[in-house]
Amino acid sequence: MKTYSLFDLVNINIHEEVPDTVIDGIDFQLNYFKNSENNAPGKSKYVIDIFSFSKFAYERNNKTIINYETEGEYGSFFVDKQNRIAIKKETNGFSIWADDSNFLITQFIQLLLLEENIFFVHSAGVVNPDNKAILFSGAGGVGKTAIIGDLIKNKGYKLLGDDIIGIKSDGTCLPFPRSFIIKEYHKSSYPELFQKLKKNNFQKIISSSKEFIRLNAPFKEVIRNYLIKKGIKNKVTKSWHSIPYMAAVPTETIFGKNSISSGSEVNSCIELVRYSGEELKIIEPKSDYVISRLNSIINFEWNNTYIQFILLGIYGMINLNEYHIKCREISSKFINKSNNLILYIPQKTTPIELSEFINKNLKII
Repeated sequence: MKTYSLFDLVNINIHEEVPDTVIDGIDFQLNYFKNSENNAPGKSKYVIDIFSFSKFAYERNNKTIINYETEGEYGSFFVDKQNRIAIKKETNGFSIWADDSNFLITQFIQLLLLEENIFFVHSAGVVNPDNKAILFSGAGGVGKTAIIGDLIKNKGYKLLGDDIIGIKSDGTCLPFPRSFIIKEYHKSSYPELFQKLKKNNFQKIISSSKEFIRLNAPFKEVIRNYLIKKGIKNKVTKSWHSIPYMAAVPTETIFGKNSISSGSEVNSCIELVRYSGEELKIIEPKSDYVISRLNSIINFEWNNTYIQFILLGIYGMINLNEYHIKCREISSKFINKSNNLILYIPQKTTPIELSEFINKNLKII
C-alpha cells in the first residue's frame, strides 16, 4: 500500500488493485509527501483512502437519491457509474473508489485542511535568506516557474512550490513542492535541463497527431462509453494521451536535495498578470482585489474536476456556501499580513527579461 503524509495532519492511503492511472495522478501531485516502504505513516487527524472502483458496492433503498447520471445517499456518498468513481464522506476524511485519474486529490485535501485554517492558492513561492516567504500568484504560463528558478539558482532562495502553496490565516506559508512541469517556453530558464529532455521532431509529430485524432474523432462519446463498459478505457486513454509538456521533473533533480523550505512567514504576495500593454509595471492593489483573485484562480485551475465539489454539495457531504466563506476568511486574514503587489507583464516579455526586471525593480527581492 502506498501512503502519503501531509503536515502531520492528513494521511492518504492507496489500497491494492487501484489502477496505475489513478496512482500516477496522485503520485504526480504528492510525490514529495510519499512515505517510504519502511516508514509507516503516523496517526493523523484526517485520512483519505483510495480504492479500486471494482471494490465499491451498495444497494439502492428508499433513501437513495438519483441525480442525472449519479446516485447516492444524502450526507453519506454518491456514485457516478458512467465515470466509475464513488466518493464517501467519513467522520475523519473521505473514501474514494476510482478507476481513472478523473479526480484531483488536492481538492479533497483542501476540504480537510480548511478545518485547520489552511487554504491552497495557485502560486509559486520561495523563501529568501531572511526566512521570509514571497509568493508569485497568477494563471498558468504567466512566468512563475521561471522567476523562482532564477531566485533559487542565483540568489540562494529556497522553494515552497511552483504550483500550489498552503497559506494559513496567521500568515504562515506551507510547502507543496510538486514536480516541476517543464514546457517549451521554459527553455531559456532551464537550458541545461532541456538538453536532457528535448523531444525529437518525430515524437512531436506523433504526439500532435494523436491529440488531433483524440479530439476530433467522430462518435468519440459513443466510443468512450463503449470503452468504459468493456473496462478498457484507462488502457486506451493512457496509450493515446498526448502529454502537453516535455516532462515532470522532481524538484531535487533541478535544484538539489537541500533546496526545499519547511515553511515560513509571508513577506509579500505578487500577482503576475499578462496584458496587452507595452511596459512592465507594478501597482499596489486593494486587498479585496487580491483576495478575490486568489480564490478565483485556484477554482479556475480546478475547473475540470469542480463538478465533484458540486456533487458533494448536492449530496450534502459538504456545505458549498460555508466552504467558500471559509476560503475567503483565511485568504483575507493572510493577505492583511502581506505586502501585496501586481506586476503587469506584456505578452512579448521573455522569462529572462521578467527575471531581470524583478531583480532590478522589486526591493523585496
